[in-house]
Amino acid sequence: LQRAMVTAKEIADLHNVSIKISPSLREIEAGELEGILSSDLGKRFSEYLFDGDKMVKIPGGEALFDVQVRSWELITNLSAEYDECTIVLVSHYFVILSLICKVLDVPLRQINRFRMDTGSLSIITIDGESLWLQVFNDTGYMTDELRKACSSYPRSL
Repeated sequence: LQRAMVTAKEIADLHNVSIKISPSLREIEAGELEGILSSDLGKRFSEYLFDGDKMVKIPGGEALFDVQVRSWELITNLSAEYDECTIVLVSHYFVILSLICKVLDVPLRQINRFRMDTGSLSIITIDGESLWLQVFNDTGYMTDELRKACSSYPRSL
C-alpha cells in the first residue's frame, strides 16, 4: 500500500486532484505466503492459486477470483459515477492483472502468461458495455533512474 500511495500522491499532485483510498484495490490477501518473495516461490506460486483448473484460496488468504470480483465491482461503480471521465487507479500486481483478464475475457488460470513491471502503465477503456485494453505494461514514460528504482523492488506477497 505504501508504494501505491506514493505513486498516487505524485499523480494527484501533478493534476491537482484528491486521492480516494479503496480497500477494493488492495493486493491479494496472501495469508501464509505474506512476505515471501515471488522469486522464492517461482513456478510453484500457481499451485497456491489453482488446484488443476479449480481456483483455490491461498491458505489464510483469499482466492484470485475474490480479488477480481471486488476490484471489478469498484471499476463498474466508478465508471457509472464518472461517465465520460478519466479515472486513474493505482494498485497492485494481482489486482491489475485480474482486471486485465476480465477485460480480455481471459480465464484467471492464464494470469501467469502476463508479465507486468513495477510502476508500469496500463489503460482500460470502458464505453457502455464495450471494454478495451488500450495499453499494457507501458514503461516508456520512465526515466532511467525511475526504471532502476522500480526494478530494485523485490516482489513479495
